[in-house]
Amino acid sequence: MSLVLSGRGDQVRVAAATQRRIISAAKELDYVPNYAALSLRRRSSNVVTVISPSLENPFFAEAIGEVQDAAIARKYSTNVVIARNVTEEAAAIAHVLAGTADAVIIASRYAGDEGALRQLATRRIPSVVLQRRGEDLALPSVSVDLELGGYIATRHLIALGHRRIAHITQHHARDGRRNGYLRALCEAGIAAEPNLIVETDNTLAGGSAATRSLLTKRSTSPTAIFAYNDQLACGALHGARRSGRRVPDDLAVVGFDNTVSSAFSTPELTTVAHERNRFTVEMLFAMIDGAPIPALHQTVPVTLVIRESCGATADKAHKRKKGKNDAKR
Repeated sequence: MSLVLSGRGDQVRVAAATQRRIISAAKELDYVPNYAALSLRRRSSNVVTVISPSLENPFFAEAIGEVQDAAIARKYSTNVVIARNVTEEAAAIAHVLAGTADAVIIASRYAGDEGALRQLATRRIPSVVLQRRGEDLALPSVSVDLELGGYIATRHLIALGHRRIAHITQHHARDGRRNGYLRALCEAGIAAEPNLIVETDNTLAGGSAATRSLLTKRSTSPTAIFAYNDQLACGALHGARRSGRRVPDDLAVVGFDNTVSSAFSTPELTTVAHERNRFTVEMLFAMIDGAPIPALHQTVPVTLVIRESCGATADKAHKRKKGKNDAKR
């Protein structure tokens, strides 16, 4: 009976008719499995923990949703822990090590306690970190090519004729987005201006405030903004409106992550897209199922999704390219 109610009737070759009778009887008796007892017997909790730095950022909310959908399909529960600093991340990992979860996704960005991460690897607890943390850390990771993303976003704005391109980023961010932005400027012979790189709170309000600050003086303000993520980019759209600027007529804006909200902003947001969430979920549940994974460290490709906020829809970009080709003939 217990095997049928736990969804393993087919594995032990219980007849379909018998399975239906058992499930029907359980419903009539309002039977609820004792998952605590099951966990003790199997040494399994049937829980996946996601350690996230925020629920406010749509990207992390969407990531958690994808994990939960996959977990439910496999009769797992999802536990979400918010880690806002190194201490909270270490505490969350310690709970996983204590047996509160069968697997963990570490989306928080703090790497202060690599010892805890190494224990996850040593104990062979299915774990995936977002963005690789160290060359010698044998813990599976799924990373986005952030530098390439920053590069193609900035290069696109340069191709549209922009020379004063600002970069709005979160406090203390030192990842590849900024490197890609600077590389694109350098290749185009555009000097990077320190006053056009603004660090702010990673919130809608932060993006709005940073944009209003950049647009204070019309003579030195940017004509385009590449934002660290869609959340800051959507904040930039708000800041532009508050400053009396029209997007994309007066200011072009490009985000990063291609969150669901980016296609529903006004105007629709041009952004760098990737599928890190899907790759992460697939890798984690392959580990849970004991299946091989393609590589210990996977890097997810990026593409530019062109919408209205940069002033060049995909159709316009195609016509401009066609016009240049016709002119060469």
